[in-house]
Amino acid sequence: MLSRKIFLIFLFTILSATAWGQSKGALTMSGSTTLYPANIALVEAFEKKFGPQQISVDQSGSGLGLMSLSYHDIHLARISRPIKPKEIANFESKDQITRAFKIGYDAIAIYIHPSKSHFIQSLTTDDIRRIFFSNEPQDWSQFNPELKGSIIPVVGVASLGTTHTFKGFFDRKLPFSKRTVMLKKSPLQRKMVRENPNM
Repeated sequence: MLSRKIFLIFLFTILSATAWGQSKGALTMSGSTTLYPANIALVEAFEKKFGPQQISVDQSGSGLGLMSLSYHDIHLARISRPIKPKEIANFESKDQITRAFKIGYDAIAIYIHPSKSHFIQSLTTDDIRRIFFSNEPQDWSQFNPELKGSIIPVVGVASLGTTHTFKGFFDRKLPFSKRTVMLKKSPLQRKMVRENPNM
C-alpha cells in the first residue's frame, strides 16, 4: 500500500499566535482535499464536546493551503506531504515561523472503472508506472484479453499533496504521460472514473 504522512501546519507570528484564542473571530482552515472529510469530522467532534464554534473549513490543495497560510488568509493549513524547502523559504522571507505536526497516515489508492474491476485483480508497480508515465499507447487488453479500449489515467494537478506523494513512489522528475488527465479536485477524479469506462 502506498502510505504517506499527514501534516497540519500552523503559522505563528507575534500577532497571530494568540489572536484566535483572544477573539471571537472565525478559525479558518484550508489545504489538502484528501484530508477535507477528516477535517470536517474533527470539527464536528470538537463542537460536540465544546459547543458551536466559528470554524470555517475549505479545501484547496496542500500547496494552495500553504500559500493562503503565508498570506494570513487562513489560520491552519492541512497538507498531505512534507513541506517543501521552497515553501519554507517563502515563510522565512516574510519573517514567519511555521510548525508542522504529524497527525496521522493515510494511503493512496489506484482505482478503475467498476465495469473492469472483476477483470483486473491487481496491478504491479511497473504496470502503474507504464499507465501513468509512459507515452506509449496503453490498452486494457494488456491486462486482460477480454477487455479493450485505450487507458486514460487521471491524477490530481501537480500542486496537490496526493500527486506529489504519488510521483515520489516513482520519480518526481518524471513527467506524466501526455494522455494523463489532471484535475484539481479529488471528487472530480472519482466522478470521471465512474462515468468513463476507459479510466
